[in-house]
Amino acid sequence: MANEATTREDPDLAPKEKEVTIRGSKDQNHLRVHSDLPVINDYLLDHPSAEIIDRREKGGDVVTVEAEIPIGLLTLSNKPRKSDYYGDVVTSSELTERTDE
Repeated sequence: MANEATTREDPDLAPKEKEVTIRGSKDQNHLRVHSDLPVINDYLLDHPSAEIIDRREKGGDVVTVEAEIPIGLLTLSNKPRKSDYYGDVVTSSELTERTDE
């Protein structure tokens, strides 16, 4: 499922304003993700299990995405990654919907 939209950073936001937030509550089976980062936005727009709640565009490009994802997509590790780049925390292989649920 290829994303048709072009994503980019919002030039009107300072680096400290370009956020990724993940929130949820115990009584729900999904998480709400807000992102101002293109690599995360691409992932959310392309993932078959992500339900896009809202997206903000600037000049025809997507700069912000808000989506709901199943809790099972999030993994917390007991070891830090060798890289601190956001591009290294998203799956880079072709996305496919899980069938084992």
